[in-house]
Amino acid sequence: MFAFRKRLLSYFCKKKLILNFNKYLFLFNAILFFISSCVKHESVLFKTHSVPTKDEINSVFFKDVNHGIAIGGNRWTRGIVCRTSDSGLHWVVDSVYDKELFCLSSTSDHEIVAMGIELILYHVKEQETIIHKIKHDGTFRFIRGIAAYDSNTIMAVHALNYGSIEKFSLHSDSTQTVLNLNHELKAIQCIDSVHWLACGYGIVLKSNDTGVHWDTLNISGDDFVDINFISPGIVYILGSGGTVLRSLDSGNQFQTITSSGIIGSSPVLRCIAFKNAQEGLIAGDDGFAMRTRDGGLTWIQLDGLPIFDIKNMCFDGDRYWLCGTSGMIISIE
Repeated sequence: MFAFRKRLLSYFCKKKLILNFNKYLFLFNAILFFISSCVKHESVLFKTHSVPTKDEINSVFFKDVNHGIAIGGNRWTRGIVCRTSDSGLHWVVDSVYDKELFCLSSTSDHEIVAMGIELILYHVKEQETIIHKIKHDGTFRFIRGIAAYDSNTIMAVHALNYGSIEKFSLHSDSTQTVLNLNHELKAIQCIDSVHWLACGYGIVLKSNDTGVHWDTLNISGDDFVDINFISPGIVYILGSGGTVLRSLDSGNQFQTITSSGIIGSSPVLRCIAFKNAQEGLIAGDDGFAMRTRDGGLTWIQLDGLPIFDIKNMCFDGDRYWLCGTSGMIISIE
């Protein structure tokens, strides 16, 4: 009889826990629905640009309103460089190597560099791409972000099971690993020749001595995937879950202006770009994009964009350029 009562009591306790769990799950979903339903929407005009490739396009950059570069490829088959000189009306695609490119950056002296799988630096010029195979000690590298101050000072971040920061130049065939850590790193940004920021899975880092030492900032709670620096002194950092950080002093201190999940049940976010201190976009998977006009305090969802995973974007002084899966490049006024 005692054993039967014990089993019966255990059964009702479990039932109570299940009921409580279901109640809280219902409340959680209701809150998410309420947040999502409160998000403002607006239609957006965009233009799809025909690029002769179906490969991933992982990063895009415009030197001016006419001249643009985009890079990408197919993971283990090829890397591609796409060029336009007529505001995206026509694109020329070149295969440059047998591995995908993920990121690119422009130096202060207007050189464009790109990286991807392995420590291979691609110097992208108007008519050709020069490949520099960089010697290094250590394991395989997946370079997810690159930033360059000039052709002598370039740093890149690695993300595959752990993270590292690599430092090198266009004029050397070797690299210096300035930091190893157990967080995957996704993005790096040059503020000036001395001050740099990097971010990744649950971490934001800052260097005040050109990458010799790195300090971990008191920030966590998201997988931080992109950094956008707006002169003078304004920096935005995006987390894939919806966190948006803003600094008004070149990255010394950050304020969380949008917390993870506040944007609603959005897809994974991947990139952020601002045209000025107040107006910018965030974007990610499934053609999801939002605009702010008040420095990130409120966001409006953009309706009607093509359904593709948006990997990266930039602002060329006139319009936003977004790129991603299946060779897609679109522009938004």
